[in-house]
Amino acid sequence: MNSLSEKAGEIILMKDSEKIRRELNQKTRMSARFAVLVMRDEDKQSARQFFNTPLLFSIHEAKGLEYENVILLNFITNERNIFQEIVGGVSAEDIDGDIEYSRQRDKTDKSHEAYKFFINSLYVAVTRSAQNLYMVEGDIAHPMLRLLDIKNAQDKLTVETKQSTLEEWQAEARRLELQGSMEQAEDIRRNILKTQAVPWQICTPGHVKELIARSSNPREVSQKPKKTLFEYALFFGERRIIKFLSFHGFDRAKQIYFMQNGKLKFNESLYNQQRVNIVSRYLQEYSSGFYKNILRECEIYGINHRNVFNMTPLMLAAYAGNIPLIKELLNAGADAELPDSHGLTAWQSVFQRAIENKKFAEDSFPKITDMLMPPSVSLKADERLIKLDAKQGEFLLFYTFFTFIHDLIRNKPHYDVAFTAPEIIRWIALVPDSIIPGYRKKRAYISALLSKNEIDSANPYNKKLFKRKRTGHYILNPELAIRQKDEWVNIYEYANIGLTANLGLKSDAEYQAAIEFLMSKDKERESDDNSQNKSPEYAVERAF
Repeated sequence: MNSLSEKAGEIILMKDSEKIRRELNQKTRMSARFAVLVMRDEDKQSARQFFNTPLLFSIHEAKGLEYENVILLNFITNERNIFQEIVGGVSAEDIDGDIEYSRQRDKTDKSHEAYKFFINSLYVAVTRSAQNLYMVEGDIAHPMLRLLDIKNAQDKLTVETKQSTLEEWQAEARRLELQGSMEQAEDIRRNILKTQAVPWQICTPGHVKELIARSSNPREVSQKPKKTLFEYALFFGERRIIKFLSFHGFDRAKQIYFMQNGKLKFNESLYNQQRVNIVSRYLQEYSSGFYKNILRECEIYGINHRNVFNMTPLMLAAYAGNIPLIKELLNAGADAELPDSHGLTAWQSVFQRAIENKKFAEDSFPKITDMLMPPSVSLKADERLIKLDAKQGEFLLFYTFFTFIHDLIRNKPHYDVAFTAPEIIRWIALVPDSIIPGYRKKRAYISALLSKNEIDSANPYNKKLFKRKRTGHYILNPELAIRQKDEWVNIYEYANIGLTANLGLKSDAEYQAAIEFLMSKDKERESDDNSQNKSPEYAVERAF
C-alpha cells in the first residue's frame, strides 16, 4: 500500500502505561485534531477512564472519518492471540513489494473469515490518520508490530498540540453530526462548548398549539400566552391567529380585527405597521455590523439555538441579508438544512423574501444563494427516490411550490388552492437571471415542466412532483415525501400546514377544506362544484 499524500507522516509506538495515557490525555483532550480509536464499542468505557476527548470512536464509528492525528489504544495487545495467528508463518519479505490479490479458489474454505474483521479493523484504524499515528500498546514486542517494522517504543512523550478554538470545535461538532456521529457531536457541545438550554420558551409547533389552547381558556389569568401568540402571528403573517385573539379579547388584536355595525373589519394599515415593527425588533441585531452579542449567545446556547419563534441565528442572519454574519455562522458550524416551524430552511426564507422584495433580490439574494442554497434535494414518491440537483429546472420550481404553500392556503378559496404557470411567473419575476435564467421564467417552459412531472404523465422522465387538480392548476403531489435527516416525512406534514387549522373560528371549515384539497388523492377535475364562488383574488376575511 502506497501513500498518495505529499505530506510526511509518522508512526510512533509507545509503551502503554498509566503515565503515558494521562500525559496523552492532558496534551490532546482539547484538540479537535486528535482522535482516540479502540477496536470495539465495549472498549470505549475503559478508554474513558483516562481520555476525556469527545473524539473517542470504536472502529465501526470511525469509518468515513479522518483526523490529522490518531491514537490507537491497545489495538493489537487486546487481541494479541488473534494477531499472532494472523502473522504466523508470514515474513517481512512476504509483504515487501506489491502484493497480488485474488479471490480464494476454494469457496467452501471459511478458515480465514474469522480473521477478516481484525485485519479490516487495523486497516481502517491506520488509514483514519492523515499525518501522525500514535500506537499505544502494552505488548510492544508483538510479532505483528515487528512484521510491520514498528519498533523503538517511546516511554517519553513528544506530542506537540495546540488547543482548538471554540469555533473549531463547533465546526467539528457539525461535521460529526453530518456523518451521523451524534454521540461525539453531543459530547462536544456538552463538555467542550458547554452549551446551555435557552432561557426562553420556543414557539415550536407543539408550543404554538399549547398557546392557542391557553389563549382560548377563560380560566387563564395570564396575558403572556396571548402576547406571545400575537407576536408570533405578526412575525409570520398569521392573520387567522390575530382574528382568534381578537375574538378572545386580546386588546392589541381587537385594534386590528374589530366589529363595526355588525360587520368584521380589518385594519390593514395598523396590521402592516405592527408587523414591520415586530420583524424589525427581532432582526435589528442581525441587521447590524456589530454582532458580537449574537456570536456570544451561540457560544452559550449552541450555534443552532432557536429564538422565541423557533428560528436559528443563521435563519435570522440570512433573512436580514447580513452576509458577513452568515459567513461567521457557517464557519462556526451552523446547520443550513434545519427547518423552521413551517418547514423552511434559511435559504428558503431568503428565497421567499427575494420574490417579494426587488432590492433584496438584486443586492443580497445571489450572494446568500451561493452560500446557502443546497446542491440538491432528496424526495420520494411511490417508493421511488428522487434527487433534484440545483441545476435542474424542477429544483427551483419545487421550492417555489413548497415555499408558498402557506400563502396559498391563506389567500385562495379552498376549492382552488393550486398553482398556475402565470402565478409562478409573477412570483419569480424578481429573481435574478443568474439564479433562474430568463428562459426558465417563460410560461411555455414552466407549463412544460409542470405537465412533464405531473403524477399521471406518461413522460419517461416524470419525477411525479405535482398533481393536476384541473387544467393548468397544480399542487405538490400529496404522496411526496422529503428527507429530514434519516427520516422521510410527508411534504405537507413537513410544512405543518395544519398548525392553525383548529382555532374555533367559522373560517376553520374553509381552512380545513383547503388542507383536504391539498392532501386528497382524487382524480383531476375539469370543472368545480364551487365554480360559482370563484373570484380572481381571495383576500376577503370571513367573520368569526
